[in-house]
Amino acid sequence: MLDHHIDGAELVPKREQKARLRRGIFADWGPDCAYCGAAADTLDHILALARGGVTARANLVPACSSCNLGKGHAEVIEWFRAHHGWSAAREQRLTDWIRGSDPRLVNLRWPAPGG
Repeated sequence: MLDHHIDGAELVPKREQKARLRRGIFADWGPDCAYCGAAADTLDHILALARGGVTARANLVPACSSCNLGKGHAEVIEWFRAHHGWSAAREQRLTDWIRGSDPRLVNLRWPAPGG
């Protein structure tokens, strides 16, 4: 098992690489849960690992434990739209985050609400 990561010309221990990823996501997103706005204390995989998601910036957002556990392996947009914290603004921010983090997803479109 590889326990280091090469970052540019720097060999970084895996633990430090994970910590840097986490700090960077919280620094760019802010301290609030992407789904409800409460204080975030975890990172959530937007596309769950069980559904083929990966641990990468485009697939991670800050989340409170309640939302992270509540979402589980559910399909994110379906779960989110039924969630008490849903708002069009939060959905747009989540969409912009994904698009901005991964250029391959620039044309990401969710199904229309209720559709």
